[in-house]
Amino acid sequence: MSNEINDQTSALQRKANYFYNEYLSVENTSLKTVHLAMSAEIIVRFILVSKNPLLNCSPAPEHLVSCLTSASGATQSRTSKEIWKICYLLYPPLSDHNGIWIEMSNYRNEFVHSGNFPSPSDMWEPRCLRLIYDLLEIAALPPDEFFSNDFERVMDIVGSYNEKAESSVKQRIAEYRKNFERLSDVGKREKIEAGVVKANAKFVYASILHVCPSCNNEGRLAGVIIEDLKPTIESDGTIHEGFVVRSNKFHCWVCDLQLFGNFEITVAQLPSRYNFFEVSSVEDLFAEEIYERGYRAGQENYADDYGSGHMND
Repeated sequence: MSNEINDQTSALQRKANYFYNEYLSVENTSLKTVHLAMSAEIIVRFILVSKNPLLNCSPAPEHLVSCLTSASGATQSRTSKEIWKICYLLYPPLSDHNGIWIEMSNYRNEFVHSGNFPSPSDMWEPRCLRLIYDLLEIAALPPDEFFSNDFERVMDIVGSYNEKAESSVKQRIAEYRKNFERLSDVGKREKIEAGVVKANAKFVYASILHVCPSCNNEGRLAGVIIEDLKPTIESDGTIHEGFVVRSNKFHCWVCDLQLFGNFEITVAQLPSRYNFFEVSSVEDLFAEEIYERGYRAGQENYADDYGSGHMND
């Protein structure tokens, strides 16, 4: 099986390199976008096949059997949407790239299925190259080898994009701060009161309240769980279960500032990760078992008092 996986990953690596070289060789922007999107998608498939070939395979039983018995891998693979969801669930930092992945997938699908040549959005190239770089790191494929002679250009493009993105985030925070400060005292008070209600009503699992970098009021910081902490049991019988969460979204309902992705959150000097705790009791943990035991005990007492013949009446 390991030889078959190696054959599949080698073929996928060659395809990813092929589409990247095609991206470099063509002048047409639409074609460049399609080739770069295809290269990124194939690297995602490489990551999944390396972990388990079934992750890339259509879940239909006949396709799963074919995937396990054929050296060439899946006869019908999952859609780009499906493989991306699996990949970023396995590797939560990839959730920062949700926007560019959806954009590139939609662009590629429109190009392939309609024959149109739609124009990509601004900054598509550095965003996609940054995605590919992160995918290569996860795939354990050295970026300098994959990009080869193009490596220095890619690093310059990605570095320049990061600088612009950082500047954009800081500017956005400053604009929201100015807008909030322009409000009258009454207007600020109304915003704060409404924001507190929304922040508590819009609860997201494993999220926490945190001070907003724009207006200094509380917003909600959310993310994806990346690690379980060892649970502890206190002397009063309460159980504290903890998780490490990687931040990927912040929303303040007072000034309406929103930040997306770990990069923007880090630029805003909010925690890039945090601990989240759930508190429960031993009774909560074993509630179902306690209920079943009580139910069985009640049945036995009923039988003792009234006779087992009545149990099925």
